[in-house]
This record gives sequence, C-alpha cells and structure tokens, in this order.
Amino acid sequence: MPCAPGGQFVAECGGSGNVARVDAAVAATLGDRQDGAVWHFADEGDTRSRLEAAGFTDIRVRLRPDPAKLEEGEQFEAFPATVIPGGHLLKLDESEHEGFVKEVAARIGEPVVDYVRPEFNARKA
Repeated sequence: MPCAPGGQFVAECGGSGNVARVDAAVAATLGDRQDGAVWHFADEGDTRSRLEAAGFTDIRVRLRPDPAKLEEGEQFEAFPATVIPGGHLLKLDESEHEGFVKEVAARIGEPVVDYVRPEFNARKA
C-alpha cells in the first residue's frame, strides 16, 4: 500500500553490519564455493538516499545493535538451519545440509546473533 502525501513511514529491518559473525562463519565454511552475498544490508547513508529517491523528506535513520542471545544446544543449532543461511542451503546438495549447519554453528561460537537494526522514519512529500 503506497504512502499518501504527508504520510509517515516508520520501519526497522536489517542494516549494515547485521549478522556479520554469521556471515563470516558461512563464508569460512563455504570457502571458495561461496558465489557472492545472499543479502545486502544498507548503511544509514544508503537508506537515507533510497528514501529521498522515493520522495520522502524529514528522514531520520539510525543503526541500533540488537544482539539476540540464543539458548545453547537445540535452539542455537536450529538457527543456522532455519533463519539466516537458508539461501546458502538452497545452493548446496541436500546431503551437505547437516554438516554445513553444524560447521556454521561451531564457527559462530557464542550463541549470540549480532543483529543490527536501522530504525527509520520519514514523511512522504
């Protein structure tokens, strides 16, 4: 649904630096089999530029670290299989999934996901 003129757009999503430890663990696990990023997380400047290009004014953007502590064991091990590296799993043979998930979890180490949230609001011109 489009934002009406004068309407306010308020959101948060993943921003620059989001899941950097997870991304590094995936890259180390895949090595030269990684064929580029699965996602792109914009920084404050990119977010501001995109909002301006879409006709927004009165733009406020800030990146907020939002680490998520997971329980060790089943919850943490389920994370690499279901939440972040799903796009990578699609590129692997199914027989490689379990080993990939276990290695990514081991490389992440501490069961904390380093989310970074850009919080932004803007007004439609």
